Amino acid sequence: MPRLITKVLRANEFWVFLVIAALTLVIQARSGQFYTANNLVDLAGAMVVPGLFAVAAHLVLVSGGIDVSFPALASLAVYMTTKVLVDNGWNGTVIVPFLIAAALGAVLGAFNGIFTSRLTVPTLIITLGTANVFNGVMQGALKSVQINTIPESMRAFGLSSLFVARNESSGLQSSMPVSFLILVAVVAVAFFVTRYTMFGRSSSPSAATSPPPPASASRCAPPSSGSTSSSASSPPWPAWSAPAPWDRCTPPTCSAWK
Repeated sequence: MPRLITKVLRANEFWVFLVIAALTLVIQARSGQFYTANNLVDLAGAMVVPGLFAVAAHLVLVSGGIDVSFPALASLAVYMTTKVLVDNGWNGTVIVPFLIAAALGAVLGAFNGIFTSRLTVPTLIITLGTANVFNGVMQGALKSVQINTIPESMRAFGLSSLFVARNESSGLQSSMPVSFLILVAVVAVAFFVTRYTMFGRSSSPSAATSPPPPASASRCAPPSSGSTSSSASSPPWPAWSAPAPWDRCTPPTCSAWK
């Protein structure tokens, strides 16, 4: 328990939480409405989109890079999806817009991946450039405007709610949107991937900078002083002139490094 307390006190998140908690107490003392049911539901519903963006930014940051283009990328993917569906008079299940927007987001995000892997330019500069390109496509090529009429399934999904919270003193009420479940699912998947999968651990900076496992002393030990080569023209241990293969110079427990 003392070790856990020390770990919590040393974490930056703990002190950030205390600052936020103190701020909420000040707001509650001044207004008396912050901790009401309808206000908490409003806050939860309002954090769906920023929360999804935060998860995306977190995954990029823990992998050692930075991405500032994801707001423009998401806006372009959603606007293109909605515009195409509206222009073609589509009116089907809400799953289709989600799939189309996800596919467009993956294609647009692949441009960032290609430029990052091919160019020796910081990811901040690359994503700044692609953000301008995405904004230019949406505002210039697509001439983006507010779309007032959207497919019925999309409108119904936006209006659907899990429950309604009511403030008895003021009479105000707020609905918890169904989309909040998407945020919960995305956070859960991101947590599982980054903590319990090889992909998530290999994406972290600590995994990328950690040294390789030590070689087995019994299988990679240098020759003894009494060992000599029968040929004077060739070195006695040519394997020491180049890195030994992983399958010979790592202990069996490190087979994942092959």
